[in-house]
This record gives sequence, structure tokens and C-alpha cells, in this order.
Amino acid sequence: MVTGGTKALHTVTPVEIQVAGEKAFTESVGTIQIRLRLDDKEYDCVSHSRFISRLNKTAQGWKLVSLVVIYDRDSLVPTMPAVSSLDFAFDFKSIRDSYKCLSWVMSQRGFQIDQTLPGTDDPDSVTKLMDEGHTWLSRSDI
Repeated sequence: MVTGGTKALHTVTPVEIQVAGEKAFTESVGTIQIRLRLDDKEYDCVSHSRFISRLNKTAQGWKLVSLVVIYDRDSLVPTMPAVSSLDFAFDFKSIRDSYKCLSWVMSQRGFQIDQTLPGTDDPDSVTKLMDEGHTWLSRSDI
């Protein structure tokens, strides 16, 4: 998503695993959580996502081939109920709805966000990703 790193907690829970021989395709649900401080106030950015993985079985066990995130929705909320909301000086019209808060938080840290990532606000991107994964799982030559 970004051209560098940032401190974030990723919580991933396996939901579905499809196995075909030495390959597996998984879909998991999870969150990406970032705590940040702005104007001496603390906020949590939480992105609800699905994690799509491809795995290969080796002599040493299952190895991750790829991990792609489908962004569903996100939020940015104060950690203390009495804190008022942020005053955004940001053009949200140019940001994808599936990860608008996460995009804003990352932009505040100097990162440029790819606006073509798979997300539920672009159903074709999700269909394409899932179709590619199922094709990969069913083919023995790749």
C-alpha cells in the first residue's frame, strides 16, 4: 500500500482454506490498526479487511507465496469519548472509499497511497483477484 513502512497492528483470522495438492488458497478476515496522536489527542484508525493468500507446500512445510489485502471499510475515531472530531484539510474526493481513513493517516506520515488496490468499493477488483487465485489453485503448471 505504501512505499515504506509504518507501525501498525495487523490482526488476521483464517476463515477459509482451499487445498489442491501442494497448493492452498486462503481468505481471512482481519483489521489493520494504527494509533496516532494529532494535536495532542489520540486516535485509532481501524481498517476492516480481507487477506487473500496463496501458499505452496514444501519439504519444510507450507510457505506463503503471496498476500493481498481487500479493503472493506475503515474508521478514524478518538480513543477518549470526550475528544472532539478532527478538522480535515484534505481532499477526500480523490481517495477510495474502502480505505479513505487509512489513506489520510498514511498521507500524514508522508506516504503516497496507491488508489488502485482491491476494495469493496470496486467490486471488479475483488472479482479479478479472487478469480486469479482460484485459477492459480486449479492449475498444476503454475
